[in-house]
Amino acid sequence: MTTQRNPERPPKPSVWIRLGLIALMAICFATPSFAQAFEFVKPDEGSDIEIDTEVTFGWNDVSGDIPKGEEIMLSSSTDDGETWEHVMNISPGETEVTITIPIIFPPDSKVIYRLSVTDNAGDGEEIKPGERSFTTRLICKDPAYLGGVEEYIICRGEAITPRLDIRARKPTFIWYHNGTEIARGEDPSFEIVMNGAENEGRYAVRIVEWCGNTTDMLAFAQVRERKPVAITQQPVAPSAPLCTNTDHTISVIAAGDDLSYQWYHNNLPIAGATQPTYVITNVRPINAGDYRVVIAGACRSEEVSETITIDITEQPIIVAAPSNNTVCAGASATFEVSAVGGRLAYQWRFNGVDIEGANGAQFTIAEVTDADTGTYDVVVTNTAAPEGSNCIVVVQAPSAKLNIASAPVIVAQPRNREVCKGSSLDVSILAAGVGLQYQWYRNDYRLDGQTSNVLSIQNVKLSDAGTYTVEVTNACGQTTTSTGFVVSVISKPVIIVQPQPARVDEGGLIRLTVDASDARAYQWKFNGVSIAGATSAVFEKQNATEADAGFYHCIVTNACGQALTTTVRIIVGETSAQGPELALAASRLDYQRVPVGYAHRKATGWFFKNTGTQTLVVNSIDTAEAFAAGFHFPGLVFPFELEPGESAGLTIEFNAETRDRKEATVTISSNSVLGNMTVNLGAQGHRFYQAQETADFSEIRTGTTAVVCIPVVADQGRDVTITGMQSTSSGSSAFAIVSDLPLTIEAGEQGEVCVEFRPLTTGDYDVNVTILSENAGNLDARLVGRATTTTGVDEEQSTNYVITPNPATSDFVIAGLNSTSTVRIISLQGNVLSTTTGTMTIPAIDHAGRQLAAGSYLVVIENGSQRVTLPLVILP
Repeated sequence: MTTQRNPERPPKPSVWIRLGLIALMAICFATPSFAQAFEFVKPDEGSDIEIDTEVTFGWNDVSGDIPKGEEIMLSSSTDDGETWEHVMNISPGETEVTITIPIIFPPDSKVIYRLSVTDNAGDGEEIKPGERSFTTRLICKDPAYLGGVEEYIICRGEAITPRLDIRARKPTFIWYHNGTEIARGEDPSFEIVMNGAENEGRYAVRIVEWCGNTTDMLAFAQVRERKPVAITQQPVAPSAPLCTNTDHTISVIAAGDDLSYQWYHNNLPIAGATQPTYVITNVRPINAGDYRVVIAGACRSEEVSETITIDITEQPIIVAAPSNNTVCAGASATFEVSAVGGRLAYQWRFNGVDIEGANGAQFTIAEVTDADTGTYDVVVTNTAAPEGSNCIVVVQAPSAKLNIASAPVIVAQPRNREVCKGSSLDVSILAAGVGLQYQWYRNDYRLDGQTSNVLSIQNVKLSDAGTYTVEVTNACGQTTTSTGFVVSVISKPVIIVQPQPARVDEGGLIRLTVDASDARAYQWKFNGVSIAGATSAVFEKQNATEADAGFYHCIVTNACGQALTTTVRIIVGETSAQGPELALAASRLDYQRVPVGYAHRKATGWFFKNTGTQTLVVNSIDTAEAFAAGFHFPGLVFPFELEPGESAGLTIEFNAETRDRKEATVTISSNSVLGNMTVNLGAQGHRFYQAQETADFSEIRTGTTAVVCIPVVADQGRDVTITGMQSTSSGSSAFAIVSDLPLTIEAGEQGEVCVEFRPLTTGDYDVNVTILSENAGNLDARLVGRATTTTGVDEEQSTNYVITPNPATSDFVIAGLNSTSTVRIISLQGNVLSTTTGTMTIPAIDHAGRQLAAGSYLVVIENGSQRVTLPLVILP
């Protein structure tokens, strides 16, 4: 911006006139009515001060008697002290203050400033004044506009009044519109009214100072009319129905300011649809209907578009495809498809060929044969689609296969394994088939509760050892049996035969042996140090020298732990004993198998012998371990002496309390030069037959009887004689053996011990009994039953069922059955061997198709809520 002198401004006054004016306004001091209390030191008396600038007053207090706490007042006067205007209060002690000379003072006027203090009397009299006067001057400056060009967009009929930010004294404003002067005046604001295009454009101002200085034409506003909304292009409806699962765009074009959009579907606003373009993504049937857009614009204007209608053609969608189907031969098979998308029609196909009449969402084959196996699919059509539609209206579901179930296939056979006693055994099998069920067997005996693909046995016992198989049955009753695998149950090694101390000639053979149960590894040691390569049950050292004399022992290990033999002394080079020497007839005594529940005694001709040259004193036998295992030594008294060459016998008794292997080591303490010696004792409590350990008599009425026969299979090589039954349990008097006693079952044969249940009082019976057999071992059995005043079997109804023939050799007929009757053949062990429904002729076979073995069975007939149990005998 440039500033120029106004050519119309009058010339400056002459110098003598200006000096005269200054003389008229000479600075004067008001004459106080009392002594001056303040002495001004600045500004200089009579100096020129520019209006609207800062001036600093400084003074000295020459009286020194201003009361403490009084305030100093600064006042001004422009009429030579006739009247005073209060300017400000000043705290006592201050000697300087800065103020701005206000524009209210006329130019070239004389101004007197006075300092004073109000007296303490409170009558308002001002005392101790001090004054300083000067002349104000108004300097002519270049005017300036401090702002820029503002843009204004206003609605028709509205007005704006820009107010300029200027720097000028007593200015005059000349206003312009698009370069043409339109007004002038002293008001720094200018109103602009919008009445149309004639009011649009650029507005400017020229500022003229009081002294004639002026500015260029300064633009301060750019104004245009705010345009209301106007639709220039309406939304266009699609030329054909939209296809589902596609995208479609509708749009509008509009002119105007501050436009906002809201699309509507069926007169409801669409959330988020606030742009000129609206995209319908993944078109669905719900998107059909009317669409319009409301556009709001500036100045409260609004336009509503034309309404367009959108139609939808649905594409069928397969929600759930048919699944592969594997069924039993003769069973029904159903394929099903789930689809959406219009008015649907279905056509099922077999191996790509239409199946006549198969036009529903389901397709069922009543009785599947080999000819029905193959590939099935379905074609789904939207019949509601308009003719000539470009949409996809036919879809084909993924195909599914129909197979007839075959026998289960065992993918991975179990393998032999070794497991520690007391640990857990988990064996899994992987099989393929439909609706598979599992049953595990040990030594061909069914294992109750083991009916998953994992055989799981916790706290493994020795009796869990054997050959295991698993029978896998599918939903069609087809069965596959795994190959047998052997489970060996081992325990921490137990030393059966200890190494014995010995005297060896120099150059002779040192031979030590150990025998241990479940041994898998050996390590011999000499004087506590492992002997390299000495890792078998027998240790031999050729050409013995005195360096080989010392103490030997062996560590026997397996996966379950380890056992250490006794430490024995080997003497090398001495030809004869130099004192008493103990020799034993055997280092191990084994009773083999003893019938459980009974004791067996064994006596030796001689067992202890003194082979030395001096009296042998046998001090004791450490029997604590032996007693705990069930071994006793009747008639043995310690200490006893043996002269050289003398011997003594030993009697040992073993009481087989349980069906477990028992081992014990006894240490014989004596004065033998070879030191203490050990003897291992072993025995097996055994039952020489296999038998069911639980007999369930179900529910009977008090005063009636029920008989359950417990099958007993004798081991090979020993007859079994049953002599009776005993029990101390409550309720045992309700049970009694009805088989003739003694009952002898020959070796390798099967017999039955029949027990009668005759309850006299109602309640649940659960009795532990012992079936006695002195030569084969006792059987601890559990007898359970329930006695009520009424029986669960309809006795009148039971007479309506008759089994013929009975005994039977193969198939048999049950008279009185109907189409809803279910017949189960149950073994006396409680195993369900077969289930038949809806037929009177019952085959004497099990689920696997095997002929039932000769023996007694129960036939359970269920017909609605009725349940009848009948006996059945199968002959060879």
